[in-house]
Amino acid sequence: MTTFQIFSNLPIELRAAIWRHTVEPRTVEVRTDKLIGYSTELKPPSYWLATPVPAALQTCREARKLGLYQQVRMRWSSTHAEDRYVWINLEIDVVSIGTCRLGSLKQIAPLIKKLRFERENTNESWLHWETQDIKLFENVRDIHVDCADGLGDWQGASKENYWPWGFKNLYFIDPDDGEILRSDVLDLMLLNS
Repeated sequence: MTTFQIFSNLPIELRAAIWRHTVEPRTVEVRTDKLIGYSTELKPPSYWLATPVPAALQTCREARKLGLYQQVRMRWSSTHAEDRYVWINLEIDVVSIGTCRLGSLKQIAPLIKKLRFERENTNESWLHWETQDIKLFENVRDIHVDCADGLGDWQGASKENYWPWGFKNLYFIDPDDGEILRSDVLDLMLLNS
């Protein structure tokens, strides 16, 4: 890779504009040891990440100081007392939690604006307990649900459960082909089939 030798000689405004153009939406994979299912266990969850630090933040201090990403602090493990952090651009990054319980993210839930998770709408834990935990994500604007049991089982879910910001920004993902459908489109499609 060629080094752009005169970059540090450019005006700060131009360098800042260049750094801002390096920001792209990412899917930040956050996982915990608290998977779906009801648990009375009092031990706090342990977390780990599958997403690397953005390249711009690894490049230089100047990029970190611009606030392109925020440090989101979490208690990563019940055995380690110190908080650790993940770099997230809360405006554009999607926080994907897979099958981890929604309640296990309650310490950062109000910060998340784009959420993705995998569920079966026929799962008793989801229906009876976890649907209540959606309320923890009070500032979420977009929710993407990987429908592990197929799209058909999610017909009407947009009206049966509480979804922050309503169901216009609720999307369901087909497990077979990855097609993404907005909830109202899914309901109409399944109603007419």
